[in-house]
Amino acid sequence: INAVSSVATGEYALVKQIAKISQLWDETPFVLSTNKSAKGETPVLGGLDDIMMMLEDHQVQVQTCMASRYIAGIKTLVEDWDAKLKTIFDVLQEWTSVQKSWMYLEFIFSSGDIKKQLPEESKMFTMVDKVFRNLMNDAATTNNVASVCMEDNLLDSLVQATENLDRIQKRLEDYLETKRAAFPR
Repeated sequence: INAVSSVATGEYALVKQIAKISQLWDETPFVLSTNKSAKGETPVLGGLDDIMMMLEDHQVQVQTCMASRYIAGIKTLVEDWDAKLKTIFDVLQEWTSVQKSWMYLEFIFSSGDIKKQLPEESKMFTMVDKVFRNLMNDAATTNNVASVCMEDNLLDSLVQATENLDRIQKRLEDYLETKRAAFPR
């Protein structure tokens, strides 16, 4: 009886810990600021420091639960939260990368001259711009980190946007280098 009671008590403590993590993520909003541009105002991610600190803390807690000897009955629940937290982390990392590149290139590609000089890159940027603005509007509307970050295919979409933005930036740098060579100072 003592052994069964001990296992049940240990398992209950783990369930309470996972439930607390779940509740906190259900209540965690984005910190958004506004980016003003030629196309109007767009919400952008603000400071993520508190969210990332909470995320890292919860990942440690979940890993501690995974190492517990009382996990047998709730292993699936803990593994699900481990996967969710990893996905949230990966999405936020990729999202901030996309946002940084987008903010730099958005101003450049709002110029009609660059659109004429780099039409293929301009089209590519327009596609990324649409994806990014839709994502930011979704984040502003939903305003819950976990629910937005767990959307299907979001990570893949952000990875693709990063690859496209990197290509655009490379081609822009090549273009600017040819202009520098043509017009040395």
